[in-house]
Amino acid sequence: MARNLTLMALLILFAGCAGESLPPVDGNEVTVTDQTFQEEVLESSTPVLIDFWAPWCGPCRQMEPVVAHVSVNYEGRLKVAKVNVDENPQLTGEFSVNGIPAFVLVRDGQIIARTEGSRSLASMSEWIDSQLAAGP
Repeated sequence: MARNLTLMALLILFAGCAGESLPPVDGNEVTVTDQTFQEEVLESSTPVLIDFWAPWCGPCRQMEPVVAHVSVNYEGRLKVAKVNVDENPQLTGEFSVNGIPAFVLVRDGQIIARTEGSRSLASMSEWIDSQLAAGP
């Protein structure tokens, strides 16, 4: 039993978790609303990661530093857009967001992938890289 717990602890340590301690960064996320969605997302010349979140959502708050790091690490290659689900019910409905945090990758106005829940920075980066590498 103790060996299993030690193994689990090591896996968590090396795999990271959404609550990982990341150095603070000033992210360059764009706040998107029902009114600015067309211009900021659908007409974007770069792929867009949409972060559907709410201020009362604990896992969403946990993901804030991860999302900020993604916006900095992928600058010029990926736009990061934040959509507050409470303030933008039309977009939330159009994207069939049932749980948050939810992340949707859009390229050339088309959804190419989606995922929900908390992730470590490494896991989120791996997911983004794999989806962007898959091509159009």
